[in-house]
Amino acid sequence: APTAGPDSLDVSFLEELDEFAATTMSILPATTARQREIRAAQDDDYVCVEVKRYCEQGWPAFMPHHPALQPYWEKRGSLTVIDGIILMNDRFVIPLSLRMDILDKIHQGHLGITKCQARARESVWWPLLSKEVEATVKKCHVCAKERPELREPLLPSSFPDRPWERVGSDLFEFDRHHYILVVDYYSRWVEIRHLETTTSE
Repeated sequence: APTAGPDSLDVSFLEELDEFAATTMSILPATTARQREIRAAQDDDYVCVEVKRYCEQGWPAFMPHHPALQPYWEKRGSLTVIDGIILMNDRFVIPLSLRMDILDKIHQGHLGITKCQARARESVWWPLLSKEVEATVKKCHVCAKERPELREPLLPSSFPDRPWERVGSDLFEFDRHHYILVVDYYSRWVEIRHLETTTSE
């Protein structure tokens, strides 16, 4: 039987690569139109253009001097270009022009910070994404109204040295009568007295 030559092996490898790329793009959480929008935005973004060039031609041995490229250099092992779109593993790399729109989509439903960050990690990536999601949720007026009010923590007090050194007191009403309650912190003894009036005198 004839053996496959180098050229046929190269063709086979390229076919497998194309099939892998097509499968990867088909399972990503974005419509074809959205993928075209992301690709076009990446092509108009200076940082993404440079990242795409590095992915296709090789990354430099040392971190680039441009501050905007440094986070991408740190993630260079996870960045790839498939069908003209930069991905970080299986997440779309979102250029600056689309980030506000993506943040709005992530925050639809007014989920909390943790759930919004989890939603973002499923499909998109850009530097400082988690912090921007957190800031978006914190600035939301709807979320602020629904956010539970944090209570002050109870502060423990030291145990007194003798009875009646420290006491606690409060007023309460029972059956339309007013009372004062005093408790000794040392013995936990309780005194209750009926009050004719609740004025300070």
